[in-house]
Amino acid sequence: SVWLSLGDEFIDNGLLEFIPGSHKMCFDSKQFDDRSNFRDDLVENQEIIARRVHFNLEKGDVVIFHAKTLHSAQKNKTLRTKFSFVYSVRATSNLPIKNTRSDYKEVPL
Repeated sequence: SVWLSLGDEFIDNGLLEFIPGSHKMCFDSKQFDDRSNFRDDLVENQEIIARRVHFNLEKGDVVIFHAKTLHSAQKNKTLRTKFSFVYSVRATSNLPIKNTRSDYKEVPL
């Protein structure tokens, strides 16, 4: 995945967070909810979530990360809209999960 910050991103406006090494971890399906979000109500997940890191981004900064890396952005607590461009690449065999944010119209390249 490629994340292009179209404006400054910081803790108050929903900064992007990552769990280092999570793309190499093995998870059980029960660790995710029905929308494939990593559950924060499980003790075993809370220990993993506690390792999260974040970086302030300036307009034009680019972050490239493995699609299996657990990542999230917190709520924007400011009055300004935050804009980012996100580009994801996947194999044709890796279909998006229905009714999730990944379930968009295909744009084959």
